[in-house]
Amino acid sequence: MKRSNPKKRICKSCGKALKGIKRMNAFSLRKINKSFKRVNRKYGGELCTTCSREKIIETVRK
Repeated sequence: MKRSNPKKRICKSCGKALKGIKRMNAFSLRKINKSFKRVNRKYGGELCTTCSREKIIETVRK
């Protein structure tokens, strides 16, 4: 029996679906490389591109 994929991961601030992150169950995620699990940038895998850009600009201006 094949299990269904989990829901898309969403941005923690705006709620949009994150792009570039695989939708796999926990067992399959253990098998793939770390680079496929998240995006290689600050706040990658937590915030979308627009929110992360705003957050970085906000921290630089302080």
